[in-house]
Amino acid sequence: MFAAIGIVILLVMVFGGFVIAGGSLGPVLAALPFEMLIIGGAAIGATVIGNSMHELKLLGGAIKKVFKGPRFTDQDHIDAIALCSRLMKMLRSEGAVALESHVTEPQNSAIFSEYPRLQNDPPVCNLICDALTLLVVSSGTLETHAIEDVMDNAIKSELHEMDEPAHALQSLSDGLPALGIVAAVLGVIKTMGSIDEPPAVLGGMIGSALVGTFLGVLLAYGFVGPMAGRLKQVNAHDQQIYHSIKQVIIASLHGYPQPLVLEAARSGLPPAHRPRLTELLGFYVYGLFDPETGQPFYIGKGGGKEAKGNRRVLAHFEEARLSYRKGIVISGKVACIHSIWDRGQDVVWKVLRRQLASEAEAHIVEGAIMDALIASGIELMNEQGGHHGRSEGLLDMEGVYALGALDLDPAAFPDSLIETPIFVFNIASGYRERGDYRLATVGHWDVRGKFVGVTGAVAVGVIVGISRAVVGIERWVTSPEVEGRSVIAERPLREEETEALRLRNIKPAILDPCSGFWQRGGFLVFRVTQERQIRIMRGLGSSGTGEAA
Repeated sequence: MFAAIGIVILLVMVFGGFVIAGGSLGPVLAALPFEMLIIGGAAIGATVIGNSMHELKLLGGAIKKVFKGPRFTDQDHIDAIALCSRLMKMLRSEGAVALESHVTEPQNSAIFSEYPRLQNDPPVCNLICDALTLLVVSSGTLETHAIEDVMDNAIKSELHEMDEPAHALQSLSDGLPALGIVAAVLGVIKTMGSIDEPPAVLGGMIGSALVGTFLGVLLAYGFVGPMAGRLKQVNAHDQQIYHSIKQVIIASLHGYPQPLVLEAARSGLPPAHRPRLTELLGFYVYGLFDPETGQPFYIGKGGGKEAKGNRRVLAHFEEARLSYRKGIVISGKVACIHSIWDRGQDVVWKVLRRQLASEAEAHIVEGAIMDALIASGIELMNEQGGHHGRSEGLLDMEGVYALGALDLDPAAFPDSLIETPIFVFNIASGYRERGDYRLATVGHWDVRGKFVGVTGAVAVGVIVGISRAVVGIERWVTSPEVEGRSVIAERPLREEETEALRLRNIKPAILDPCSGFWQRGGFLVFRVTQERQIRIMRGLGSSGTGEAA
């Protein structure tokens, strides 16, 4: 594109300036076809003499590159780094056997097929597959420097072939002025053969002869020389993809952390075409690991193309260093980092998932990883749970049942529950402490006044509006553990009684009418009348106790 624009500018400026200065294009145009035939034909002949058919074919493709620009786009560079990273990750995690089919038959590889431009580029495919095939057939016994030597030789051969057309064009550019002189000399010889012509005729013939010199110099320094220079630039851009591939493979074989591998490949690209590290990672989720146990103690999210959050991992260490100097601990996460440092070890950090499409997707992955670790019994030092963890996060079997809980239905109450006082307690904190819904419902509760004397009642333990446990109340007794609190002395319940109250959504019928009192931490009491109507006994009143008037 820019080459074509440059040619137009060149011709307009040269010939336009000549005309503006009072020159006539007639003699130039009259001599131009013959001089071009001599100079152009000689240039083509010299090029054929100096190159084999293979180089001539490369030269034809190279001239197209001058106008089309680099073969590889910025996205191709990113894809090459991503492709090699995935293959090396497979080699580390699944072994050489899993990798073999991908590198021996890349055209049939599911991984390569995700990068079709690279899959259909033989030099790129060959460089990747040849190096990794060596690792496969050697079962990983080859030294890293041996693989590096093989890749260096392969890259050197490819670059030599890429640079040959540029050398040919530069040689042609150097020879064109001399070929222009050859054409001019032939014109002078022709003029000398007509020495008896009038001065006006001789002047025109000498002018035509000089067009040869003009044309040779113009073609050399206005066309072919700049084309050779542009071709070198295009090749320099395209060659970087091979270096990036090598950097990823060699850095991975050295066992460097993934972000460092990416940075090694990224930093080798020209600044104008260098993708930001954020483009290689995208939004990502990372973990901080204790090197002694190998277990994670913190899960976080970072990334984004606007570079927000891309120093998240380093920020943890900076925060820990500042508090370490002051001798203070500001969080469980920082305490873990200090403990690892005190053992003379470094915190291990890993990117667990990268190239996520959006921050929302990163939040989902972060929360899912946190939930999976917590479910496995691993304690995390995150001060907050996963994003939307309460509404979209971890569910145990009880939670799944609660998700489909039916609304509380007084019409379904058995006769044995009619007019029975039913206590409603928020057991969220008690469940976190005890890990048992029933025990959390039993107590300890601040039940006073007339309600502490209630017998033959029922207690319901609630978390987020869903009843999780149903306990029969024989009577209330003083708690032996917490002063001023009471616990339930249990009585057995019938199956139909438990069924009517357990895993029911009581929010619309009970909690919403008593929302203010419930939010202040009070317990509720209700009963179902003979008419199957709900009557709130505690939670609606304005007296401070919440008791109905």
